[in-house]
Amino acid sequence: MKRIFLCIVFFLAGNAWAAPADDLPLAAGLCVNKANLLIQKGNPGEAVKVLEAFRNKKKQETHYYIDFLLGNSLMMMETSDKTALTRAAMAYERALAKAPDLSHAWLNLAQCRYSMGKMARAGDAFIKGYETAEEKRAVTLYYGAACRFFAKQHHQALETFSRLIKDHGPAVKLEWKEILVNTLFALERNKEALPWLRELAEKSKGRKKKQWQEVLLYQYLTLKMDKAALDYALFLTRTDPTEPKWWKSLTHIHLDKNRLEKGLRSLMVYGFITPLSPSGTSLLADLYSACNIPLEAARCYGEWVDGQRAGGGDPQKIAEKIFRMANAYMRGGDNASALSWADKGLAMASHRGLLRLKADILFREKQYDSACCAYERLAEFKAEAGRARLMAGYAAWNMNRLDKAEQLFKLAAASSRQKKAARTALAQIRRIRAAEMLEVVPAGAAGS
Repeated sequence: MKRIFLCIVFFLAGNAWAAPADDLPLAAGLCVNKANLLIQKGNPGEAVKVLEAFRNKKKQETHYYIDFLLGNSLMMMETSDKTALTRAAMAYERALAKAPDLSHAWLNLAQCRYSMGKMARAGDAFIKGYETAEEKRAVTLYYGAACRFFAKQHHQALETFSRLIKDHGPAVKLEWKEILVNTLFALERNKEALPWLRELAEKSKGRKKKQWQEVLLYQYLTLKMDKAALDYALFLTRTDPTEPKWWKSLTHIHLDKNRLEKGLRSLMVYGFITPLSPSGTSLLADLYSACNIPLEAARCYGEWVDGQRAGGGDPQKIAEKIFRMANAYMRGGDNASALSWADKGLAMASHRGLLRLKADILFREKQYDSACCAYERLAEFKAEAGRARLMAGYAAWNMNRLDKAEQLFKLAAASSRQKKAARTALAQIRRIRAAEMLEVVPAGAAGS
């Protein structure tokens, strides 16, 4: 999340040059004047040579301002060579060893260490620069906190932020609070971040506003603040109704609490705003089915199936969706479509649910011969064998094929779940046959 939250514009404190001290010796003063003239002409490299030459002569007697100006000159050189940064840092450190309250040197050292990627030490230098400055600037303390955050010194970063808010509350900018929120997240103190998150979500602009709104909603969900999450999702859909992500989030909030009809409505709006993914289409179909709108469910399953077939999807997964679609057609009273899709699914993959559905519809439609064949195929699945043989027996009986029916009922009787029904059917068939032997006309064919 760091990429979202920080854009620090550090400065070279060269725009805050410390004035030469009153005790600057004559020779040092002449050297400083010469170096400054070279800097003004855009020749900081030449200024470095002048200052270093002076230092080499004086050694330990060098005035702190010579080192300070040397550090600034090195920082002003247009070079990607980190050697210059290292030399500048050493120059500032020498100056601070002699003048530890030189705030401008601390700030320039902080910038130097930041440019070298030494975040922890840069943070320390910013804090020292703040503490030694005559004017306590909020931005300096913020830079210290930010550097400590990026150095993963999260406790120290939070302490610095607390100090910043206490001493400069009204001056704390909105964008600075982004790092504060990230610091709290890093410390797993997410609930404490909520007031700052709400402010960021409310006051940020453009794309960043939506990012913070999304983070806030996610935090409500993560922290199990169900009412807050629902209220905020509803607020977002009202205030920004064309943003798909709010409707998607609202859908999942409703579904998580098993509010299926409300979840369906939210997902429908989401689908109007942006094309549904295959998983979204499948979910919409499931919700239509669960809310007893079977023909709409069948239509959505059909869209999913068409997309998967065109894209070469897994036949077994497609067959499973076709089973749901065929079942939806059957529930909607369209048995013809249900049978048609069952056959298409079975042509793609072996699927006992589709075969059972096909056999049951054929039986209800009194197509007993086809139903009997389908049930016998279904009996090849061990879990379906008992019921499938019982139903095949009824189909055969309705075709007056008593021998076949008796054979199937005997097989069905081996199933503990179907034993009672199968034995009852067998007893009825035997009575029919006994009556036939006595030339008694049966009252009529038995039903299921």
